[in-house]
Amino acid sequence: MSESVHIDGVRRPARRTRFPGLRRRGGDTSALWQAAPMALVFTLFFLAPLALTVIVSFWEFTQYSIEPAFVLTNYTDLFDGCLEDLPRLCTTLATYLSTLKFCLLVWLTTLTLGFTVAYSSPSTSAPCRCRWRSSCCARSRFGPRS
Repeated sequence: MSESVHIDGVRRPARRTRFPGLRRRGGDTSALWQAAPMALVFTLFFLAPLALTVIVSFWEFTQYSIEPAFVLTNYTDLFDGCLEDLPRLCTTLATYLSTLKFCLLVWLTTLTLGFTVAYSSPSTSAPCRCRWRSSCCARSRFGPRS
């Protein structure tokens, strides 16, 4: 159970924090500084282009230019005619379903291979007793060399 805190003689349970490594006043923020470069790279190379793509998708497209305006015609043109050919899927929905199918197949394959490799690899290995640890331990970890 959590420790209790005495304030003015009243016993109250200690507050649980959502992020135990980050304290409010004068806490240790070294983990945040260590994660900051990766967060910056993620923001610059993933979040910013994704946001720009979403923003530009609502702009008006003419034959030779892109004009900043909030329109939904791009999405209505994309799904135009999908409901009329309902027994048959339109190109857009067929592409989305094909992408989802391949995504699930790749996920299932990596899940199967990952658990198989993780289950078959030894959790502990004997200590290495040779001069060059990397080559000796690699051979002993994955069985005898043939």
